[in-house]
Amino acid sequence: MHCIGNFTGKPELGIIQDQVALQRALRDINQLTADRVLVPLKTTVFPFSQFVEAHRYMDECPCRERVALQVEAV
Repeated sequence: MHCIGNFTGKPELGIIQDQVALQRALRDINQLTADRVLVPLKTTVFPFSQFVEAHRYMDECPCRERVALQVEAV
């Protein structure tokens, strides 16, 4: 979850890590996951050659699922 970044600090900005809050957040996230309150979003993978279709799919999908482009090494 991206909210963990709120507790991890930003040393380059002089913001120290809040270790207590970080541990509490991780504990709560683990419990919510175990209770199946938090579930991973479905991810649909498109080959890079279908990036236009992937973009259209994202625009049409009301459920906000994740879309990934698969890129092959050259």
